[in-house]
Amino acid sequence: MCYTFAYPYTGCVNEGICAPTLDRREERQGWTKTQIQFIIVARRKMPPKIRKLKADLSKAGFLVRPGKGSHTVWTHPILSEIEVTLSGKDGNDAKPYQVRDVQNALKELKGEQRER
Repeated sequence: MCYTFAYPYTGCVNEGICAPTLDRREERQGWTKTQIQFIIVARRKMPPKIRKLKADLSKAGFLVRPGKGSHTVWTHPILSEIEVTLSGKDGNDAKPYQVRDVQNALKELKGEQRER
C-alpha cells in the first residue's frame, strides 16, 4: 500500500503502481474515496503504444526481423549481441517490461556510440 498520497495530488514514489489510500485529511475535506481514486486514475500517465517503441528502435537504427505471430525481433548492426523482442499489435499498450527493454537497448547503444 502507498501511504504517500495526499491532496493535492503530488505523485507516488511507486509511480502509481500501488493502490491509493484515503487519509483523514481528505475525509475532513469532504472528498469521497471514489472521487480521490478518479483523480488518481485521470492523472496517471498512459503507457506508450507498441508502434511508438518500434518507431524509437527504427529511428535508432535497429533492424527488424519477423518472429512467430505478432512477435518482432529487433537487432542493431553495432550491438549484435542485444536483441529486443516486442510482441503485440501496433495499437496495443506496451507492457512495462517492453518499455524497459527498449530503454535499456537504447542506453547501451548510446554508450557504445560514445566509446567509438
